[in-house]
Amino acid sequence: MFKKFITLILILNLFSMLGKSYAVEHSEHYCVIPIKNVPNLDSLRTYRLVRDRWQLKGIEQPLYVNNINKPPTTFGAWTINKDYKFQPFDYLAPTHPWDEYIEESWNGRVVFNKNIKGKNIITLENGKSLFKQLDQSLLKGRTYYRGLVTISSRKETIVFTRNGIPYLVGKDYLTSWPTYHILKQNNISLLEVGLVGLKPIYDAPALDGFLFVSNKNEIFLYNDSGIEKIDIGKIDSVQKTINLSGEGIFVLVGRENIHVIQRSDEGKLSTKSYFSSEKLHYRHLKTMEQFLWYDASISNWTRLTKKGFVPIVINGSTLNPKSHRIKEVPYLKLALLDTSKEIFQYDGESTIKVFDYPSEQKYNKIFVLPSIEKALIITKDKRLFSFEKNKPLKQVATEFELSTPLNTSLFDWPNAELAFIINQSGIHTVDKNLTFKKLLGGDVFKPYYPLVEVIGHNNASGDIFFVNKRGLFAVVDKNNIEYEHCQHKD
Repeated sequence: MFKKFITLILILNLFSMLGKSYAVEHSEHYCVIPIKNVPNLDSLRTYRLVRDRWQLKGIEQPLYVNNINKPPTTFGAWTINKDYKFQPFDYLAPTHPWDEYIEESWNGRVVFNKNIKGKNIITLENGKSLFKQLDQSLLKGRTYYRGLVTISSRKETIVFTRNGIPYLVGKDYLTSWPTYHILKQNNISLLEVGLVGLKPIYDAPALDGFLFVSNKNEIFLYNDSGIEKIDIGKIDSVQKTINLSGEGIFVLVGRENIHVIQRSDEGKLSTKSYFSSEKLHYRHLKTMEQFLWYDASISNWTRLTKKGFVPIVINGSTLNPKSHRIKEVPYLKLALLDTSKEIFQYDGESTIKVFDYPSEQKYNKIFVLPSIEKALIITKDKRLFSFEKNKPLKQVATEFELSTPLNTSLFDWPNAELAFIINQSGIHTVDKNLTFKKLLGGDVFKPYYPLVEVIGHNNASGDIFFVNKRGLFAVVDKNNIEYEHCQHKD
């Protein structure tokens, strides 16, 4: 009798433990549901359906534009409504992937150039939910626009017509740009819009003004002091521009060269060009305000200072030139440098080794997740590590099976201060304490498909949207929908 009693107690304890395990394993707040009314397309076309998108502050839902000219889809803007249905966005909006836009940093307004339709500049005011078409009656006839640029120091947005005339984008209409007339008075003509590799204007807040390129491919600086020619000769390509305002340095990155323009403490401009015989590898660490360049002549990464490029010392190791081996950790103002043999912490000046791989591993992945203030590393041998400042990497235990880096994705979820990890075990949330919880309905991610991507979120509800080989899905808060929608069995 006593043995039967003990056995009964053990069985009850076992059921109790199983119940607790299930409660801990599954999220109490979130689940995965499918998006309805998605056009019946193959997986590649479904991905293309949501590949081109905009997440704008004033509009709750993300907007998708596509060029799949096949029923039931058409050219236009689509969205995911509050009932989790994929439907056309029936208001004035960008309608084609070629439409370009720019956000004004000083007031949050978004300006769109609907160049596929020709004469059509629309804006979305900060705090508004509908686009507004500007009055363009100043321009006579059918005009196409090519290129938008903001000049932050002057709080101006400029749009160029096809024949190279710049206009100022005002609140309600386009108007002539006064600076253009000043350039003409100085017998300076802007570069023709549309030439491959160059724009007529580059915003340069680090130099308290903007650069413009003449029709002779010469570069000038324009600011409150007037017009000053930049002595770097003719330039044939600009792939990217970098502003290091704290250092007073502006960088023009070309195909094979880097042009550095800086202002001394006395206000004098100086320039220097660096050339590479190999493909350029560089990184802009925004929160650290640093520009890194791999100097092939010394086989090392360097950082740009007022005195030029200075080698980054990595304790005798060599960092792979491929830029994806450098991951910025913005919430700590640090970066992680992965050599495939070790991982180093970089604070902007010096490095500290935080991890040694047991053997060379080229396919590890570093995921930086600001919402949970964590950097997580997945290794080729299916181990998960967490990074903390000035400390060795710490291995993280999980109750589910981990996958290889190639079969694992981690995504940040700012709205919920969580992150997702998706692999062959489904989808789990992870919080700042590195607590993992499985999501109901996450079986749609099993087995794992490499074609998994976050395709936006709802600014009001916080829902986050995914696409994978099976279609479109939303991770939602159970408190915001009818609970039966979450009753999916894994």
